[in-house]
This record gives sequence, structure tokens and C-alpha cells, in this order.
Amino acid sequence: MTAQATAQRSSASVETEIRSLVSQRSTVESQQEKLSRRLLDIDAEIAQLKPRHFEGDTKAAPAIATLETEKKDLLYKTEGAEARIRPFDEKIIPLRSELRRLKEIDVAEDSSRRFYEFQRKLDDLVSTRIATYRAACRALYEEAVFLHSEISLLPVNSSEERNQRLRAVETAHKKLHALSLEILNVNANPRAPGWKDGPAFAPGQLTHIMAKLPPEQNGNGSH
Repeated sequence: MTAQATAQRSSASVETEIRSLVSQRSTVESQQEKLSRRLLDIDAEIAQLKPRHFEGDTKAAPAIATLETEKKDLLYKTEGAEARIRPFDEKIIPLRSELRRLKEIDVAEDSSRRFYEFQRKLDDLVSTRIATYRAACRALYEEAVFLHSEISLLPVNSSEERNQRLRAVETAHKKLHALSLEILNVNANPRAPGWKDGPAFAPGQLTHIMAKLPPEQNGNGSH
């Protein structure tokens, strides 16, 4: 995690805080709705009692007074619920803005992390290829030195032995040529036996990497 992200609260913690505040706000709002429904019921009951009071029902006036007292108490509670809801909104709104900003940071950091993993994997693969190519260069150089010492430096009267060795070299090179053909055939037929499916690959592509290296880094500089 970057220093910038460490200095900030995580988006998960802010989201948890918002959920908690929203839940508390919903509880107060639900209580407020119950109070409002009871106020409507009281108004309806008072409306029914007033005609009875006009007609002389002695129980109507005390009932109306009781309902008016309850109504007054409920109005205070309704106003109190409204006062309780307002602070929740004052906290939730800026927190949601902060959450959006933190999520943008999370997205940017996730993109950076994915690129880091891509670059690390690419570096590993390229390093492996370079090491393999260096080994191949050294082997080729050693092969050239060996053939020069074992064929070119033979005595003049050893023509038959020289021919035998040249035929052996030709056989060895045919093996390398067969391998080249096998790899090239994969380009046309990616499902050729003995090779994994994947992007096309041809001999010599590694030289695009090694050609850029100075002689002291490409094995021996003599390939």
C-alpha cells in the first residue's frame, strides 16, 4: 500500500461507517413515521368526537382533551426526530464524497499493482530467455572452437578421418535443422504434437534482445 493510501482511511472503513449511520437514521425515520401515523389517527378521532361534544356527550370533551395532550406530545417527538435525522445527513453526505474519492484512489492503486505484476513477470521471462540465449551462444562458440581444433587442424594425410568428422558434423546439423522446421511448423499448426499451444515463435527472435547487449554481457562476444 502506498504512503498516500496509508495516510487515508480505507474505503471499506468509510463504507462501514456510512452503513452504520444510514441504519441509525433509518431507525429514527421509522419511529418518526409511526408518530406521524398516530397523529393522523388522533386528528381523525378528534374529528369524530367534536360532533358528539356538540350534541351534549359529556365524555367527548375529556376524550378530546386527552387526545390533544397526546397530540402535543407527539408533535414534540416528531420535531425531535427531525432534529435527530438532520445530523445524520450532515455526516453521511461528506462521507459519501470521501468514499468516492477513496474508491478512485483504490482503482488507481489497483491499476498500478496490476502493472507492477505484469512488469515483474515480463522481466522474469525476458531474463530467462536472455540466460538461455547466452548459454546457446557459449555453446555455439565452444562448438566452433572444438570443430576447428578437431577438423581444421588435422594433419594433411588424415583426409579420411576428416571426411568422417565432417559427416558427423553434417548429421549433428541436420538435427538442429529438423528442430528449426519443427518450430516453424508450429506457426502454421499451433497444435502440432510435442509443442504447447501459444503464440508463434521462430528461431532467431531472441537475437532482437541479445543484439542490443554489449559484448561483455552476451556471454563471450564471439558468437
